[in-house]
Amino acid sequence: MKRIRVTQGDKLFYALVDDEDFNYLNQYSWWLRDCKTSMYAMTKIDNAPVSMHSLLIREIPIGHTIDHKNTNGLDNQKHNLRIATLSQQQINRNIQDNNTSGYKGTSWNKCKKKWRAYITVKGIQLHLGYFNTLNSAAEAYNEAAIKHYDDFANLNIIERAG
Repeated sequence: MKRIRVTQGDKLFYALVDDEDFNYLNQYSWWLRDCKTSMYAMTKIDNAPVSMHSLLIREIPIGHTIDHKNTNGLDNQKHNLRIATLSQQQINRNIQDNNTSGYKGTSWNKCKKKWRAYITVKGIQLHLGYFNTLNSAAEAYNEAAIKHYDDFANLNIIERAG
């Protein structure tokens, strides 16, 4: 693994790439595209913006995109890149900015005074149950994510007491 410089103004970041891709990618100047959910290394080719990961996976079927398995848009090692549908890529997202529980697929139900777990499958939100603890709700989401999302499941990392 090697690192390629990526700049944003006077800030410096690094993209991770496989050794065999370093010379090819390092011929370009890279800048940071900072999206809400991730950051990506970008360059210009023929005056058009191009992402680093799109130079590594060129044949993308219509309706598909490139997904970073670990959700780090600057980790462009080939083992971290895969072709995905837009739906699969959405499944692999990190927690949204407006999340208040700290875990995917969980929320506090004021009326029941319990934690609710839910998951969205093919556009339909499925209720997974109410739980006394946030960790239990997060675990219920994880189990459902594994069942419904398979390799694209982005699981909650549950903090254990003690």
